[in-house]
Amino acid sequence: MIQFQADGSHRILLKNLLKNMIFFYPHELYYGPFMSWSHCLSFANDPAYGTQQEGIVIKNQTALEQERGTHILKYVNPEFKETQKKNHKRKLEDPNKLNEKAEAEEYIRMIVTDARVMKCYHKLVDNGILPEKFELKYMKHVAQNLPKAVYEDCVKEELEILKKAGEFGGKLCSKVTMEIIKDKLKIG
Repeated sequence: MIQFQADGSHRILLKNLLKNMIFFYPHELYYGPFMSWSHCLSFANDPAYGTQQEGIVIKNQTALEQERGTHILKYVNPEFKETQKKNHKRKLEDPNKLNEKAEAEEYIRMIVTDARVMKCYHKLVDNGILPEKFELKYMKHVAQNLPKAVYEDCVKEELEILKKAGEFGGKLCSKVTMEIIKDKLKIG
């Protein structure tokens, strides 16, 4: 494991605590500031266990501490890559299903509008479910709550059109909702 972090005081404390409790702590190949990708790859053939190293895991601890989520990169040595069958049969979509789905999306786009999505978003903010000031770290929470709220609003106010979307209604409602909110919040 390779870790990049500015302050390592809690890492040393954790490492010692785990060692005293007879827990396994992964072998660290390097701990310090990021230098370059070639520097990281230089550890790929430096086995800590066995005769050949399967790969390396690179963690950005600074990103984790800043609550930007886990930033991990895994590199697998070519000798350990899983073999892939080249003769996979492509999943063939039924043309009728594709037409039904396209028609369903037209219906959903008629009822899942910018105004409806923003109305539901602001309602979730007013109810304290979503924070008032949006930050990217809350996007997962938005994705878990907003599509459901929009779908429930459509069921309440536009049930007949929603029924026309058939089996695709729920998933397409979520898809369109997330497209709209990402555009409105200027994400992606």
